Amino acid sequence: MGMTEKFTNAIEAREYMDTLLTQIKACSYSPDLRILWKNCNSMVDELSSIEVRCRQRHNYTTADAYRAKMHESTDYVEKLILMLTLMAPEES
Repeated sequence: MGMTEKFTNAIEAREYMDTLLTQIKACSYSPDLRILWKNCNSMVDELSSIEVRCRQRHNYTTADAYRAKMHESTDYVEKLILMLTLMAPEES
């Protein structure tokens, strides 16, 4: 089963990272998660510059590979958000 594409380019990735940060802010304990988020977020800039080079060369292999790596990293962050959300104490 393949991973669903959360974003297809750097512009969509930036929007996606914003929604992830909103979810992280809702978690009761998230300093480590924010560090992971920052790492993923910095990958967006790298993806953006890779996309520019790929457009110039008309070869998107590098961008596709990097985007796949980003999907893996963000998928891990999503799983941690889910775990923290499930572990959060019940609101009374």
